[in-house]
Amino acid sequence: MTPTLPMSALRRATRALSRGLFLDRQAAFWIGQVDPTWSPREVRARVVEIIDETPDTRTFVLQPNHHWRGHRAGQHTTIEVEIDGVRVRRCYSISSAPSPARRLAITVKRVPDGRVSSWLHDELCPGDVVGLGAAAGDFVLPEPRPAGGLLLLSGGSGITPVMSMLRDLDARGAVDDVVFVHHARSRDHVIFGAELEAIAARRPGLRLLIR
Repeated sequence: MTPTLPMSALRRATRALSRGLFLDRQAAFWIGQVDPTWSPREVRARVVEIIDETPDTRTFVLQPNHHWRGHRAGQHTTIEVEIDGVRVRRCYSISSAPSPARRLAITVKRVPDGRVSSWLHDELCPGDVVGLGAAAGDFVLPEPRPAGGLLLLSGGSGITPVMSMLRDLDARGAVDDVVFVHHARSRDHVIFGAELEAIAARRPGLRLLIR
């Protein structure tokens, strides 16, 4: 059942938002009940899609609120969730390319006895809301790209930031003289395997080597 927002709180919230002011606690509480992604200053995101990549790896597609400032391909973010009443944070690489739609994705491999990765796999559902940290990290594509070829190396779940880079290059039509070498324990455990093959098929400038 959707909570009813008291008109007095709604009027205060509307005035504060129009003036760029902070909300009082009551108004902020009720807006948060209507839209859990809303926050006066925190980045929050709604889970909009969950994709099974391999038997032990899932991608979570997130739609953040207006506080999200975007990311560069290869960067990471911090996810905050509540498990058994305790707020916990974990850092995950962003696997999606920068997007005008401001969506992002994290790809999480279930770790044996991993508290957060197991919870994400077992409990997180579309429509749920998580906390986000600002994108960070210097493992990014050089801008402008230097002359010559580009070598991308990854292994196992370490493919996630590198896949963000490849997706970014693909979106910009810049897959030219790129070699992508990836190691996985078996073909069934190649994360993004079908997408990698599809990109290689349509981009003659990509040489894909999966070991």
